[in-house]
Amino acid sequence: MILPDPAQCSSELLASLAASIKEFGEFASETAKHIADGDLPRDQLDRITKEGQEAVEAILAMMKLARVTHEAQYGPRPSACGGRK
Repeated sequence: MILPDPAQCSSELLASLAASIKEFGEFASETAKHIADGDLPRDQLDRITKEGQEAVEAILAMMKLARVTHEAQYGPRPSACGGRK
């Protein structure tokens, strides 16, 4: 698995956060439009699924960027077992 480079400044983290919020907004808008009448044919379900997946991917990308940025600043998080095998 290839991790992204750490953010070089807070604006990269903010841009990633804004992108995830934008994707979630698009998902919410599409979903609201398609469920308003209570009828949900396959093409509308597919659109909701696509928008939802894009939102999840944007959120996960932001979380990864935050994690690698933190680790670049403070080092990796200790293992849950305290380093013991």
